[in-house]
Amino acid sequence: MGVQSAKDLIVYQKAYKLAMHIFDISKKFPDEERYALTSQIRRSSRSVCLNLREAWLPARRGVNVLCICNREYQNKTKKRVGTGSLSSQSSNHKP
Repeated sequence: MGVQSAKDLIVYQKAYKLAMHIFDISKKFPDEERYALTSQIRRSSRSVCLNLREAWLPARRGVNVLCICNREYQNKTKKRVGTGSLSSQSSNHKP
Protein backbone atom coordinates (compact mmCIF):
# COMPACT_ATOMS: atom_id res chain seq x y z
CA MET A 1 0.00 0.00 0.00
CA GLY A 2 2.95 2.33 0.50
CA VAL A 3 3.77 5.12 2.86
CA GLN A 4 0.85 7.50 3.32
CA SER A 5 2.34 9.79 5.96
CA ALA A 6 5.46 10.34 8.01
CA LYS A 7 3.88 8.20 10.73
CA ASP A 8 4.22 5.17 8.47
CA LEU A 9 8.01 5.51 8.33
CA ILE A 10 9.96 3.12 10.55
CA VAL A 11 12.28 5.93 11.61
CA TYR A 12 9.27 7.98 12.78
CA GLN A 13 7.85 5.07 14.76
CA LYS A 14 11.19 4.41 16.46
CA ALA A 15 11.71 8.11 17.19
CA TYR A 16 8.22 8.35 18.71
CA LYS A 17 8.78 5.28 20.88
CA LEU A 18 12.10 6.70 22.05
CA ALA A 19 10.51 10.08 22.80
CA MET A 20 7.90 8.37 24.99
CA HIS A 21 10.66 6.43 26.77
CA ILE A 22 12.62 9.64 27.37
CA PHE A 23 9.45 11.25 28.72
CA ASP A 24 9.03 8.42 31.23
CA ILE A 25 12.66 8.59 32.32
CA SER A 26 12.52 12.37 32.72
CA LYS A 27 9.67 12.03 35.24
CA LYS A 28 12.26 10.67 37.66
CA PHE A 29 14.53 13.72 37.38
CA PRO A 30 14.89 15.90 40.49
CA ASP A 31 12.27 18.62 40.97
CA GLU A 32 14.89 21.36 40.71
CA GLU A 33 15.55 20.25 37.11
CA ARG A 34 11.89 20.27 36.06
CA TYR A 35 11.99 23.59 34.20
CA ALA A 36 15.56 23.45 32.94
CA LEU A 37 17.06 20.11 32.01
CA THR A 38 13.79 18.14 31.95
CA SER A 39 12.05 20.60 29.67
CA GLN A 40 15.01 20.80 27.30
CA ILE A 41 15.36 17.02 27.04
CA ARG A 42 11.66 16.54 26.39
CA ARG A 43 11.60 19.22 23.68
CA SER A 44 14.66 17.79 21.94
CA SER A 45 13.23 14.24 22.03
CA ARG A 46 10.08 15.48 20.27
CA SER A 47 12.01 17.36 17.60
CA VAL A 48 12.88 14.28 15.51
CA CYS A 49 9.24 13.33 14.98
CA LEU A 50 8.24 16.93 14.46
CA ASN A 51 10.93 17.49 11.85
CA LEU A 52 9.91 14.34 9.99
CA ARG A 53 6.29 15.44 10.00
CA GLU A 54 7.20 18.94 8.87
CA ALA A 55 9.30 17.61 6.00
CA TRP A 56 6.52 15.25 4.94
CA LEU A 57 3.72 17.82 4.84
CA PRO A 58 3.33 19.76 1.63
CA ALA A 59 4.55 23.33 1.75
CA ARG A 60 1.68 25.69 2.45
CA ARG A 61 1.85 29.43 2.32
CA GLY A 62 0.60 31.24 5.39
CA VAL A 63 0.46 28.06 7.52
CA ASN A 64 2.93 27.37 10.29
CA VAL A 65 3.42 23.66 9.64
CA LEU A 66 5.71 23.14 12.64
CA CYS A 67 3.10 24.66 14.95
CA ILE A 68 0.42 22.30 13.59
CA CYS A 69 2.69 19.26 14.03
CA ASN A 70 3.75 20.30 17.52
CA ARG A 71 0.16 20.81 18.67
CA GLU A 72 -0.90 17.40 17.32
CA TYR A 73 2.14 15.71 18.88
CA GLN A 74 1.51 17.32 22.27
CA ASN A 75 -2.14 16.28 22.20
CA LYS A 76 -1.16 12.70 21.36
CA THR A 77 1.44 12.71 24.14
CA LYS A 78 -1.15 13.92 26.66
CA LYS A 79 -3.52 11.12 25.63
CA ARG A 80 -0.79 8.50 25.99
CA VAL A 81 0.10 9.76 29.46
CA GLY A 82 -3.56 9.59 30.43
CA THR A 83 -4.12 13.15 31.60
CA GLY A 84 -4.10 16.68 30.30
CA SER A 85 -0.83 17.39 32.07
CA LEU A 86 2.56 16.46 30.68
CA SER A 87 3.95 16.47 34.22
CA SER A 88 1.66 13.63 35.26
CA GLN A 89 3.23 10.79 37.20
CA SER A 90 0.92 8.15 35.69
CA SER A 91 1.97 6.16 32.67
CA ASN A 92 -0.19 3.91 30.53
CA HIS A 93 1.69 3.79 27.24
CA LYS A 94 0.60 1.49 24.48
CA PRO A 95 2.87 1.08 21.43
